[in-house]
Amino acid sequence: MTADDYRASDAEPVLPGLVRRYRLSAVAATLLIVTLLAAAGWISHSRTRDAVEAQAESVLTLVGREAERLVASADLLLELVGGRIHDADWSDPASLAGLRSELLHLKRMVPDAFRLFVVDAEGIVRVASAETALGTDVRDRSYFRAHLGNDVGLHLGEPMLALIDGSLIFTASRRISAPDGTLLGIAVVSFEPGELARFYQSLAFFGDASFVWAREDGRLLMRVPPLPAGELLDTRLSPRLLDLARESPNGQWIGYRSNIDGVQRLAWYRKVGAYPLYVVLGLPGDAVFRSWLSTVLPYAAVAALAAAGLAAALAYALRWAHVEEGYRRRLAERARILVTMNEELEQRVADRTAALTQALGEKEALLAQKELLLHEVNHRVGNSLQLVASMLRIQGAAFPGDDVRGQFDEAVSRVTAVARLHERLHRGGEPGSIDLVDYLRDLCADLERSARTDHNRWRVEVGGEAVQLAPDVAVSVGLAVNELVTNAFKYGRPADPAPGGWTVDVGVARSADGELSVSVRDRGAGLVATPRSPGSAGFGMRLVRALAERFDGRLETGAAEPGMRFTLHLRPERAQASS
Repeated sequence: MTADDYRASDAEPVLPGLVRRYRLSAVAATLLIVTLLAAAGWISHSRTRDAVEAQAESVLTLVGREAERLVASADLLLELVGGRIHDADWSDPASLAGLRSELLHLKRMVPDAFRLFVVDAEGIVRVASAETALGTDVRDRSYFRAHLGNDVGLHLGEPMLALIDGSLIFTASRRISAPDGTLLGIAVVSFEPGELARFYQSLAFFGDASFVWAREDGRLLMRVPPLPAGELLDTRLSPRLLDLARESPNGQWIGYRSNIDGVQRLAWYRKVGAYPLYVVLGLPGDAVFRSWLSTVLPYAAVAALAAAGLAAALAYALRWAHVEEGYRRRLAERARILVTMNEELEQRVADRTAALTQALGEKEALLAQKELLLHEVNHRVGNSLQLVASMLRIQGAAFPGDDVRGQFDEAVSRVTAVARLHERLHRGGEPGSIDLVDYLRDLCADLERSARTDHNRWRVEVGGEAVQLAPDVAVSVGLAVNELVTNAFKYGRPADPAPGGWTVDVGVARSADGELSVSVRDRGAGLVATPRSPGSAGFGMRLVRALAERFDGRLETGAAEPGMRFTLHLRPERAQASS
């Protein structure tokens, strides 16, 4: 009997039920796999969409804050410049030279992308940070025409080509008026978008992301990736996006077709504080799908491989059912083939495992990159705090009274204490931990340099054991030490100066039960000869006591023979939640 005779006479009558059961099992398994894959794909797509939205909103928040910081800095400069030219005499070269000197001094405190200049009532540039701009006629410029009537406050001008070098710029300006409302001139700050473009390109977390600055009337001031100058000058926001931004200025996301390149996009937008300016982050319309696809492709490949293996197994099972009795040799051959295929499958699994191991390594690299980004954020926060300190120092210098300037100096020192912490977080290897002694050394060095009295004789010595603290605890201790050392500078001058009498000692210690002690000791005249007392109601001492209470601590005050010693006892693990 041949093999064909066996299949026709024996196999078909004996095994039809078994074949049907195999087929039903194959259909059920296929439906189950398809259902599970569809559910997993839907869940994965939802998570990817949420992740893209969260990341876009985070980037837009950072962009909005940076834009508000730049515009606020420009507005402050304009007010400072305006306050200095009310008594300027355009016909007096000495007056113009003095005004330009002040303008150059202000220019050194702002980014290089800023240019400062002052235009008289006739539209002629009289004072400028760039000497080549002097004498330029700007009567045809939109910002000059905007201020000819009433005072419009801060005005963001249209993008234009600079008359000096032909570069693309946009302006912020304010009208300078006499007490009777007569136009005296216009103070102007110009921006070069190229500097901002480099910053935004570093934030492009998605390959085709775009960033836009636009005025409330929809006119574009800047775009990254940049547009040709001629095209940018004639471009406005999409009408649909502009209408939604006017209705909901607090920001949300919208899908629209770009009128710049015709690409369907997703846009997140936000109004910049109280200024007539929007920042917009745009992503391709298929950004979520592309991100999701890059995530699920490896899993889809594994699922396809598993489905192929299942289909092959079912096919072999069906064939074995048809030739069960008469083809034992062929069954053995098929078994050998199955073993071979199993080895190949194991090899594929091993290869896939290696690929997944490599993917895990890439993920660890991304985590390292994220940590680097955190260091960069601390660096930018530190720079922003230094800018705040500079602006406070400028504002304090404008007041005539020593008391007011002293209060501004104290505010600057507090801001500097926080900025120092972020600088250490930027330089340090572990972003979640700060070496308190090293941090206090840097902070006290700043205080030492800021002591402008007594011929710079003050010295601050910091010592003690190494203590690692969380950043929020370290900045609280730093603020307290800042207040106590400043207090020592004020009241701790030695009555009979001797070697070392101008020294303030700062000590750090930690007990076995975890209590942290920080002491500040001077060598002044002591409690009786100075106005200090444990119950002093000054803002600095209230701040120190508030910080002590936050960590379930206390402040001890006593004589040091000579001088005073303030000791702050803290328990960082008992920090109270701040409201």
